[in-house]
Amino acid sequence: MSRISLISAVLSAGLIAACSKGDNAVPPPPPPPPPPPPNQVTITLTCPNDGGRIGVHPWRMNVTKADGVTWFVPANDKAVWITPKDPANWPFDSDTIKVTSGNSVTSTNFKPTVEAGTYKYKVTGVCDNTGGPDTVVLDPDMIIPTRIQTN
Repeated sequence: MSRISLISAVLSAGLIAACSKGDNAVPPPPPPPPPPPPNQVTITLTCPNDGGRIGVHPWRMNVTKADGVTWFVPANDKAVWITPKDPANWPFDSDTIKVTSGNSVTSTNFKPTVEAGTYKYKVTGVCDNTGGPDTVVLDPDMIIPTRIQTN
């Protein structure tokens, strides 16, 4: 019986030592964020002192009537405006879409008939830097793979 007690005491001491080392262990990194929906365009606009920086991800996307487009600006970024490069060739009823920091806007208000094709738009943001306002403009594409008709 003394052998079993000795083995039990050694295992208990080892378990206590292993548990006490856990206090100094580095916690695992958090899991990655979930991927954005396939119809989401994430727009970043940051305003460092040397000028505005803007990003659009994805640069091109396929748009369907069922999903439309979700325009998203992460929190702590500046508001942006989405406008058509050619208002006569724009699939939505509204010509200006404003997206504010930390919010999203979903565009599903298609015109009655929208032909398949590539629709060019501009993303505009304004930074208020020490040297004055800095306007940043990008012009990515939106692809509509099939004709869209409202019923």
